[in-house]
Amino acid sequence: MSLSSRLKTNGGLALTLTDRQQSALSRILSRLDDGTYTLEDAPCFCGAEEDNVIAEQDRYGLPARTLLCMSCGLMRTSPRLDQKSSAEFYKDDYQELYSGLQKSDQRFERDVEYGRVLLESLPSLLSSVETIFDVGCGTGGALLPLKEAGKVVAGCDHNEEFLQ
Repeated sequence: MSLSSRLKTNGGLALTLTDRQQSALSRILSRLDDGTYTLEDAPCFCGAEEDNVIAEQDRYGLPARTLLCMSCGLMRTSPRLDQKSSAEFYKDDYQELYSGLQKSDQRFERDVEYGRVLLESLPSLLSSVETIFDVGCGTGGALLPLKEAGKVVAGCDHNEEFLQ
């Protein structure tokens, strides 16, 4: 049972999507339907099999079954994209759906502003952190204000254009 009707498959979108995002969503759903994107089961690391379903879709309406392991408390998505499909999704579709921005310079400036907001919003947490590694850093712009604040920063992302 999902926590909210919005989180059920076909429960509607939590966001209003731009035309560009709607196009990306349609393309991703098509790639899931035609097998271009392949899903795989993701059992819990602890080996337990009793889960609660938290959500059946993400805020964009993509099927994303989020499970809570009743044994260890790990939340995970299962099934999930396999490794090849995940790399293709993050390279080809993710940025267009999730940000709606096309140009990497636009995204970089937005990410820099986000990094500034993090610095202002989390001062007590960030004061005790020396090194930050951002998995899925996009352009890396959010790391710039953190680096300027004296943190050791690094990141990784599938999108080669954004990394450049």
